[in-house]
Amino acid sequence: MKTLLLILFSSCVFADDRNGTENDLLMDKDRSYIVHMVNYIYEQVEGKSLSWSELDVLDEHPSIILPLYLTRQLANSLSVQICGVGPQLERNVDDEVDAIRHFVGSSILSFKIGENLARKYLTARELTLTGEGESEEMDLHNNEMGLRYTNEYLMHKNEGGLDSLIESIRKMGAKVIENFNLIVLAPKKFCKN
Repeated sequence: MKTLLLILFSSCVFADDRNGTENDLLMDKDRSYIVHMVNYIYEQVEGKSLSWSELDVLDEHPSIILPLYLTRQLANSLSVQICGVGPQLERNVDDEVDAIRHFVGSSILSFKIGENLARKYLTARELTLTGEGESEEMDLHNNEMGLRYTNEYLMHKNEGGLDSLIESIRKMGAKVIENFNLIVLAPKKFCKN
């Protein structure tokens, strides 16, 4: 199913909002169809829908669909790798893996689509998920720390591109929690520094 998502995203997203240009293959009338297809596939894979706020952002900026998907996959695998744990049977919520996943995901997304658009999407996602205040605050804080890290990184070390950014995060390892004051509401103490 994840391969189907990747094929759909790569075959139907032709806009480039970062440069302000759009390919003629993606007309305004097609945008909401693409967003509905993305939501349908997301429901099939994740068992839940995207929020209306998320759908609005995706409808306005369809070019971020593929970067979002790829960023999510990378953030999931890198956060598990940094914590030194195997793939989890259940989703990590409010623990160290979750905190690092949000930091990594927002850092990478900011690098790929720009800080403002990344913040817009991430805020739309968090403010409408479950209504669980503390958990949403944790995720928003950890996202913000990732956005700031990428901003600082780009200001001081802009050579090397995305791979270099990812490697800098990987080198910090679990110390990223301490270095950036990431919030962890339900620590499980399985991240190794």
